[in-house]
Amino acid sequence: SILNDPKGQWASATIASTQYGDEDFSARQAIGAPDVPNYADHPRAWAPSSSERQQEWLDVTFAKPASATALRIRQSFNPGTIVRVDAIDTDGQSVAMWSGRDASAYPPEQIAWFAIRFPATQVPIQRARIVLDTPAAKGWKEIDAVQLVAE
Repeated sequence: SILNDPKGQWASATIASTQYGDEDFSARQAIGAPDVPNYADHPRAWAPSSSERQQEWLDVTFAKPASATALRIRQSFNPGTIVRVDAIDTDGQSVAMWSGRDASAYPPEQIAWFAIRFPATQVPIQRARIVLDTPAAKGWKEIDAVQLVAE
């Protein structure tokens, strides 16, 4: 249902604090609909340059700014290290939509969705920043896709 949600739109552009490669594992790999077929260390997902060194962030841009009600993040490898999600409007104003420790009980070795829901934003959201605390779990952390959901 997430993949075909008519109210959802996938990221159309990205930048990141760091990336493991210039093509494979780059921030660009988080653009568009999910394309990592199974839970794995996969080159079609974004991975920061280090597996467990520091906080890292991924900024995603959406082609059509929208009054949003949710954000869905497809974690394709070692989920559970997201510590903050900010929404950024068309004027560049940022507001934290969620922060804390991800207490989700993810099934082992499975792709996982981190989804946050919130009251409809008063202004159109154009971007989101996803912050990961990479030392919080062992191994590479990878994000395959990000979807903004409008009202």
